Amino acid sequence: MNYGRQSELNFKQSGENILKIKTDLLVLGIFKGDKLSGSAKSVDEALGGVLKDLSGNEKFEGDMGKTLLLNSTFGRIGAKRVLLLGLGEKSLFSRDTVRKAGNLTAKKMRDASTSMAFGPEFSKGRAYVSALAEGVILGSYEFNKYKTNNGPENEIENVVILSEELKEKKFQEEIETAKAVSESACFARDLVNEPPVYMTPSRLADIASSIADEGDLKCEIFDLEEIKSRGMGGIVAVSSGSAEPPRFIRLTYEPDKNPKTTLAVIGKGITFDSAGYV
Repeated sequence: MNYGRQSELNFKQSGENILKIKTDLLVLGIFKGDKLSGSAKSVDEALGGVLKDLSGNEKFEGDMGKTLLLNSTFGRIGAKRVLLLGLGEKSLFSRDTVRKAGNLTAKKMRDASTSMAFGPEFSKGRAYVSALAEGVILGSYEFNKYKTNNGPENEIENVVILSEELKEKKFQEEIETAKAVSESACFARDLVNEPPVYMTPSRLADIASSIADEGDLKCEIFDLEEIKSRGMGGIVAVSSGSAEPPRFIRLTYEPDKNPKTTLAVIGKGITFDSAGYV
């Protein structure tokens, strides 16, 4: 059950010359206060200094999240367009910065690009590739199950991460990790975005049961009588305003080996009265 707008993203690693990579959009990260250097400098020189001029005219200084788009490269490099993306202070650069960068780029350009490539600055740290992929997947999400399609739309399909440092096996491991995390988050978004007339307590319980079957989890579902017998008065009180009886879901994962600790995650899966949920 995945109603969110998410094309099947294909992530690829490439050591190709940044000036020759064929893509709709080339994304270059710029730290705050830094002049164009490294790959950004190479691209700027190939474009005759237009990125430097544009940055000066628009007072682009690399603040976190700020962007500057060059809409055409006039065939001087392989990429059709270039996006300068502010990464903020260099001393604060982290996986979280990279994740935000991927998320912001995907949100901003998902309707205008089917392919994009990220410069090598996005893959030079430990687990940066997985963070970037998470951001792109989460940023490309839209819940469009109930929307009417008024015309053709582009969707991001191919994402190239330029890097010569990461081994292919490690790259694929990071991408798989990113997909597991971000696609699960998008699935949760689908559940939250459904209207309560559809996502009733019993339907949510059925979905939880299916998840348990797929993931080899233990699933316990309490009906109204069980909820009352356990003294869960808050749930009983809130659900009394609906014709739909409540359900309480408990999913448990037990590893084969003895766990070092026990972790409990409590979710607010109320489908009738969200009590301030935003």
